[in-house]
Amino acid sequence: MMPWYWICRLLINVFTRTLFKITAHTPQNVPAKDGVLLLANHQSNLDPTTIAMCLPRELHYLAKESLFKNRIANSFLRSVNASPVNINQKGDIQAIKGMINQLKEGHAVLIFPEGTRSHTGEMCDLKAGFDLIIRKSKVPIVPVIIHGSIKCLGIDQPIQTGHNIDIYYGKPIPYSDLENLERSQLVQFIQSKLQTMHNEALQSLNQPPYNYPTLS
Repeated sequence: MMPWYWICRLLINVFTRTLFKITAHTPQNVPAKDGVLLLANHQSNLDPTTIAMCLPRELHYLAKESLFKNRIANSFLRSVNASPVNINQKGDIQAIKGMINQLKEGHAVLIFPEGTRSHTGEMCDLKAGFDLIIRKSKVPIVPVIIHGSIKCLGIDQPIQTGHNIDIYYGKPIPYSDLENLERSQLVQFIQSKLQTMHNEALQSLNQPPYNYPTLS
């Protein structure tokens, strides 16, 4: 882990755990080396750093392009492995190619395939782009569910301290389990996997599940 990334990770850990109660479930499911793609649901701007700070290896991830307009923010975000993505452009090819290259070089990459934060906590439909990254990189997939961060920092809401954030790192899915799926099947499979994990997480937290459709 690069010294600057380690310092930032440490500071974020202290800051986040001071404000919220963080519980990481089975982070050991994320391979310690080689390329791996983490696909997570998205509830809050806290999600990237909270998911990353619980892992012993560096993560590379995408952040919306508007965050990079400020020169200081641009320098900082890039220094902690963030790359800009145009969320208004369907399938930002440059951003996708960058993530594919990172994975082929053996890095861990975090993507939020919904493409935007949820207003309610319930997962949105997945957007195109991540399936191409899977096809081209051929690395294992680790599904990730983060729950509770929307209560801490929801869309257009101030920070609310004292809440719980739970992160569930699923078991790696080898590319060989996905390579024969058609594009629509692949997207549906990943969406169903994340939705199932989300409801299992809610059950473990004694919270009511969402009415997600079942995979036919």
